[in-house]
Amino acid sequence: MAVDPDSWVRVSRLQNGWEGMAYLFGRMHVIGGRQDSQQLVTKSFGFDVAPSCGVDHVHSSAVIAPDRVLTPMMAQAVSASYDSLCDSRVEGACLLLELEVVFDLEFQQRFPDDFQDRAVSILNLVEGFYFEQFGIGLDTLSLTFLKTNTFTTSTSANDLLDDVQTQVAGGNLPFQQNRRALLHLVSGRDFDGSTAGLAWVGTLCDGNGYGTGVTNAFDSNVLTAVVVAHELGHNFGANHDEQQNSCSTGFIMSPWANPDATRFSSCSETNLINTINQQPALEQCFNFPADTMLTAVTTNPERIPGQSQFQAFFDIGYQSASENADRLEVTGELTGTDTRLEMVTVDGVPCEISSRSYSCSDLIPDARGQQLAIQAYSGTEANLTLNQRVSLISLSGEVLDLQPANNTLESRFEVAPTAVAAPGDLVVTPEARSAFLQWQPSETTDAGYVVQRMAPGETAYSDLSVTLSAGTNQYRDASLIATGEYAYRVVAVLEGVRSLPGNSASISWNNAPVAPEGLTAVAEVGRVLLSWTENVGPQTGYRIERRRTGTEYSPWQLLATAPYGTESYVDETPVAGYTYEYRLVAINGGQFASSETVPAIMPELEETSTDEDQGGGSSGGGGSLGAGWLLVALTAVIVRRRRWWNVR
Repeated sequence: MAVDPDSWVRVSRLQNGWEGMAYLFGRMHVIGGRQDSQQLVTKSFGFDVAPSCGVDHVHSSAVIAPDRVLTPMMAQAVSASYDSLCDSRVEGACLLLELEVVFDLEFQQRFPDDFQDRAVSILNLVEGFYFEQFGIGLDTLSLTFLKTNTFTTSTSANDLLDDVQTQVAGGNLPFQQNRRALLHLVSGRDFDGSTAGLAWVGTLCDGNGYGTGVTNAFDSNVLTAVVVAHELGHNFGANHDEQQNSCSTGFIMSPWANPDATRFSSCSETNLINTINQQPALEQCFNFPADTMLTAVTTNPERIPGQSQFQAFFDIGYQSASENADRLEVTGELTGTDTRLEMVTVDGVPCEISSRSYSCSDLIPDARGQQLAIQAYSGTEANLTLNQRVSLISLSGEVLDLQPANNTLESRFEVAPTAVAAPGDLVVTPEARSAFLQWQPSETTDAGYVVQRMAPGETAYSDLSVTLSAGTNQYRDASLIATGEYAYRVVAVLEGVRSLPGNSASISWNNAPVAPEGLTAVAEVGRVLLSWTENVGPQTGYRIERRRTGTEYSPWQLLATAPYGTESYVDETPVAGYTYEYRLVAINGGQFASSETVPAIMPELEETSTDEDQGGGSSGGGGSLGAGWLLVALTAVIVRRRRWWNVR
């Protein structure tokens, strides 16, 4: 399944093994079954006459007399479309369809040994079709197994659906939670003819009983799930493929049960999304997913000193799709003899404490996360337990926690008989490309030390170093990368027991390179001497660059690169008589910082002559150059020009 990004699987644990479906490489497979509960087999339905779905109950919107009442709380959902609602998702879900499912007495009599398992498996499979394609999960408001013949015993699907609609509209079903939720009856009776199911079309959020459907259960839970998904598709406004649109019949909305149906066609997808978009108050039949969680910070100690203070930290996570919860609440309780809570905060804001329990109320949900800090006294028992829960509060009841299992957290601590003293007087000093830490050792002389750091953008400290040996009182952090504030603290460690953290200290760090200062250029015959003074910074080296100036400027030319720590360079490639500018560019990764430019004027070559030249031996007249001198001078110029072009 890792090879196919579109694959998905849905399984349920039943009494006799696993059952479900796996969608892989465009084909649906059945997992398990009554005969071979652990075997993966290709889906196959062996029907002499393929069951069909009746469509004569097309419900006209003109018949509906909606009694919807909009309130200010509904305003955001009223104007939302499917695309905007599903722009963000929680664990793949963006909408939760309110669904009520009823299994009649005939269903239970037909499958007396496993009717409850079958019901759970069918709903799990139905949700798979909607969840994987649309991000729509099922919020099953009620799952009811009838103990009497609540509805007509007729085997006519039409008569049964009419009766279901009438009783829903009349409010005659005590188990029903929401009249606007879709309600579906799965029956164990055999419908007349070849009808597999029947449902009203385009009745999402209807409050007059038309958001209903019925399905004839089959021995195969997978086939039953396909039919239920099909009938719910009618409620969503989807018509039969091929007969009523241009899509083929190889999909869920085929009028015949198709053994290869794996998803809804593009026609059905358009119908379904349009129906959602047309709802003026979508929250009347949908809820919205969110998730809040509580996790322990990895630096929390496993062993704590007895009869001493200790600290533990936890992250409060939160995510939502289109709608936010109103608030979060965190509660906790500490166990153990003589234990007590001393301080509990969320992002520094104190919570209410009562000896061993606490409550943090009215927390604003924050997708960036919040930190819960616990400071407590460990007591005298050998073990200590901290039980905590985070709860999502939605005043309208429309925002649901999708994964309540991650709301609770139990943290166990082993209590050691001796305490470990914390180190103190931490001082942090910025260096060229690092931070240097010094501290006063712990009074527990055999204790080692762990340096902890909170980097820019982080909300909690994490271990930076391994356990340093006893007596260590300094550490150098050479892993600074991001620009911002770096906070440090040190804890003492002895036999796995950690002290409270010592004082914290921080530095502000900028990872941009810092250009050198005081660049000078001294021109000599045939070379330029460059020198400069380095500045403290994260730069790893320098680019030494030069360009010609005068009547026109040439482009900057790289002469060489020099590592950090270099403060001089000799350029032996300038040409006599030219004027140059030099600069140094500090480098750190893809960032650069340039120094000021300095000029260098190269001297002209001096004219020198021999005694014979000065004696007027030349026929060219006084002061003219002899041929020998001219050849030497010309050669010197050519050599220097060759050296210049070799550099270029």
